[in-house]
Amino acid sequence: MSRKNSRYFDAGGLTWRLPRASRCGMLYSLLFSDPFFVSAVSAGLEGDDDDAKDRIKEAVGTGPDAAFKLAASENATGAAIGLCWAASPPRLRTKKPARMESSEDLLRYGDEVMEELDDLGYLDDPNWQTEVTSEIWSRVMKSTMPSEDKIKALVGNGLSPEATAT
Repeated sequence: MSRKNSRYFDAGGLTWRLPRASRCGMLYSLLFSDPFFVSAVSAGLEGDDDDAKDRIKEAVGTGPDAAFKLAASENATGAAIGLCWAASPPRLRTKKPARMESSEDLLRYGDEVMEELDDLGYLDDPNWQTEVTSEIWSRVMKSTMPSEDKIKALVGNGLSPEATAT
């Protein structure tokens, strides 16, 4: 497969590969499974500055579950990074799961990826995190949305979204 394939992209000085549609759908579902994830990821995507983590912490709040929610948000991002990782070298030691049957499986994988990225020093650079996270999540979201042509075709045919769901 050629690197000119539109599934490949560059961010943070590395090459990435958007996973197949079903995996992007899983990541999208994970992101929107909890309103908190949306807030935390959105807060982290608002700029390329050193305050990204502070904005995420502000979105998390200070309640008793804040630390767990923040960790879950980071793990969701870790899963996205791991599934999109195409850089060689370095290769991630964390193996992509052969089967992902639940969001917990995906979050567990993301936790392992984040631990490895921390060991490799990638998480020391908030600008790297912001650039990579922004690019990956925006591509995952775009890949799960119908194309403009598909929407125009549906609207042009007078079909309602409900009629096209079957």
